[in-house]
Amino acid sequence: QTLPSLQQAAARGELDMVLHVGDMAYDFHSDNGRNGDAWMRDIEPLAAYVPYMVSHGNHERAQNFNHYTQRFRNMPSNSGTLTSAEFGTVPNNWWYSWDDGLVHFVA
Repeated sequence: QTLPSLQQAAARGELDMVLHVGDMAYDFHSDNGRNGDAWMRDIEPLAAYVPYMVSHGNHERAQNFNHYTQRFRNMPSNSGTLTSAEFGTVPNNWWYSWDDGLVHFVA
C-alpha cells in the first residue's frame, strides 16, 4: 500500500526524493536474488520520477552485502572503495553523504 501512495505523490510533484533506510526486499538474496530483482522492478516507477537514495540495513548483510553493493553502485561514492572476494573492488556505496538544499544527508 505504501508504494502506490508514494508513486502517486511523486507523479503529483509532492516528493523531492525518497530516502530508504535499509531493510529492503526481505531479502535481496532470497530465491537466488529473484526477490531483490522483483523489488527493484517494483520501485522503478517511483525512482523514475524522484531520486531514490538508500542506505543498508541488517537485511542487506547476506554475502557481505554483495546484493546491496551491486544493485546500488550508482549511489554517490565519496568514501573510497571496497574490496571483497564477492564483488572485487568497487566504489564504497555503504557510507556516503550528499547535499539537498540546505540539508546535508549522511547515509
